[in-house]
Amino acid sequence: NPQLSLLPGTNRLSIALDADAAPAFLNQSWKGRFALSGSLRYDPARNAIMLADPRVDNLAFDGVDPGRNRQLAKVGSLIAEQLLRDTPLYTFRPEDLHYGGTNFTPTQIVAKATGLVVTFEPVR
Repeated sequence: NPQLSLLPGTNRLSIALDADAAPAFLNQSWKGRFALSGSLRYDPARNAIMLADPRVDNLAFDGVDPGRNRQLAKVGSLIAEQLLRDTPLYTFRPEDLHYGGTNFTPTQIVAKATGLVVTFEPVR
């Protein structure tokens, strides 16, 4: 049940998801919801839009006290940073950045309430 949101005030995007966790060392499972956010940046070497600065913004498992949920969110943020930082979200093909005999490059990505705005400029 993913829900994608743009966070214009912070220039980030967020995804909220249902979560099921079943730690191997416990004989129980937890159901809940978590939200992860990150900013976007263009990596010219990979020709890709990358996820930067990922973090867990919210984590709440049903039946787990708020203090424990905060601890789990901190651990989740560390894991998200290690696993998701600089993950390519979209890779441009060379023909995607070529128009009218000119090559272009993304120079800015801004999250607005109405959508993502990507600015392209000619390669010099």
